[in-house]
Amino acid sequence: MLAQALDKGYCSHTFPVANGVKQGCVPVPMLFSIIFSTTSDEFNENKNSIKSSYHIDDNAMVEMAKEATEPTNEDITGLCQDMFSKMATYQEELQSTEWAQRRAKENNENNWDYGTNSGKVKDEDIQRIATKRRPVACPQAKYPQVNYPRRQNRFWSPLTLAVFTVVIVIIIVIAIGIVARVVIADEKTFYYLVTFKITNIKYKEKYGRKTSREFVERSHQIERMMTKIFRQSSHKGRYIKSHVIKLRPDKDGVKVVMLFLFRYPSSIDKVRIKKKIGSTLYQALKTKTFSLAISNPSIKITPIDSMKTRDLLNSRCGIRTTSSSLPLTSASTTERIVMGTTAALVGEWPWQASLQLKDSGHQCGGSLISNTWIVTAAHCFQKTKNPRQWIVTFGTTITPPLAKQNVGTIIVHEKYNNITHENDIALMQLAENVEYSNEIQRVCLPESYIKLPPQTSVFVTGFGSVVDDGPTQNLLHQARVEIISTDVCNGTDVYNGLIKKGMLCAGYMEGKVDACKGDSGGPLVYPDHHDIWYLIGIVSWGESCALPKRPGVYTQVTQYRNWINSKIGF
Repeated sequence: MLAQALDKGYCSHTFPVANGVKQGCVPVPMLFSIIFSTTSDEFNENKNSIKSSYHIDDNAMVEMAKEATEPTNEDITGLCQDMFSKMATYQEELQSTEWAQRRAKENNENNWDYGTNSGKVKDEDIQRIATKRRPVACPQAKYPQVNYPRRQNRFWSPLTLAVFTVVIVIIIVIAIGIVARVVIADEKTFYYLVTFKITNIKYKEKYGRKTSREFVERSHQIERMMTKIFRQSSHKGRYIKSHVIKLRPDKDGVKVVMLFLFRYPSSIDKVRIKKKIGSTLYQALKTKTFSLAISNPSIKITPIDSMKTRDLLNSRCGIRTTSSSLPLTSASTTERIVMGTTAALVGEWPWQASLQLKDSGHQCGGSLISNTWIVTAAHCFQKTKNPRQWIVTFGTTITPPLAKQNVGTIIVHEKYNNITHENDIALMQLAENVEYSNEIQRVCLPESYIKLPPQTSVFVTGFGSVVDDGPTQNLLHQARVEIISTDVCNGTDVYNGLIKKGMLCAGYMEGKVDACKGDSGGPLVYPDHHDIWYLIGIVSWGESCALPKRPGVYTQVTQYRNWINSKIGF
């Protein structure tokens, strides 16, 4: 029966109808829906659906049910294969959008009309025959696999997308850099001389010496106060630094002379900035309470140029600045040197000098402590003390030098002992005064109260060899070392008591970093919390260079302040 139905395409049975049409047709799936119904409800629903949809003659329904004998396995397999084949064909056709549109149009136009019929048929007769049929289960069949063509990806591959993203980021960074450079290039430093009176303190005589503890502590207190005021104001990000230049006596207390540095776009008028500075000071002193009482009427603000600023900064020792008179902080040096040596930047150690014999070249280092005097080691003059045979150069290179000076006087400590290395200190007076700049500047001499605890970071510089018995370096080098206590340095496994009064040790017990031959007489310096640099030591002696448990030994400058003052009148 099924084989015959399949031969007829989608028709399952021909039957007479009441309207005169001789033959009609019912699709196979519709016939199966009634024949193989599994419940009474499903049977009635499917039967009524066929009758109402195709208007089948009632007697024809009975005839169809009787003739629809149970299909064989061959019939079921054939039907399933036919269904699978049609499914595969249908899937292939779906790939074509044009076919899908055409098919939809045809379905809309297709109207089935099988005529009408009437009559009574007992439902129980149809159901009785139909329920004898077992459910049809299609066997596992292998039908053709359809390989759909992969749609071309309209997007980029992950690698292409990543490369594109990186390129975009680089372009953005470059653009930001260019804009920032233009903005920064359009800015300049503005300098202001500010004076005012502090009315709740009395002037002390030691305020006149800028390296005295009294001056240092008071000036730092004032500078911290000003920094707090301006960094909490609209000047935040524009305020650079302030320096106390002088503390003078006044009948109402102490008169302060200060230098202020600000960074603003060059298009802004200096008078406008001056008004903002004054307004900020007046408002802060009016609304806030400070430990120092500043008289508002006494505040005077004067714009000055870079040359005047340089002169004011030169009146204070130990200040490092860039070519535009901006402060060169100790952090900028510390960040570059963790351990070991490295080449110095221009203006990084402006007090460094090279002491040279005219016929032999570089011999020792030295430190500029005024525009006339250099402090160095006494053992540097064992060959000759004749000042006419010596010259002094400045700068980060020996050849070519930044500046060159002849020597007028050499003073060696009277009690220098070349065996014990005690009192290893000397002074050299230049034939002419040097002109201060950001590359030539004096270092501060420490007061006797300054005592550095062990492991304090200090810096040694020089043109000496970087290996034991190596050649002199043309380029100035620097190294960070640490203070080592005298007790440790005098240990039996270190120098065994050779460290005398007036000496200090610096370096590392494991060695590796140290001053060496040619660095003698050079500076060992230390910055305070306000980036003021002090000459703590003078390179003196040591056993070889950078050996374990053989740190460098330096002349302790704090022990020789009185001797220096007695010779040059500081």
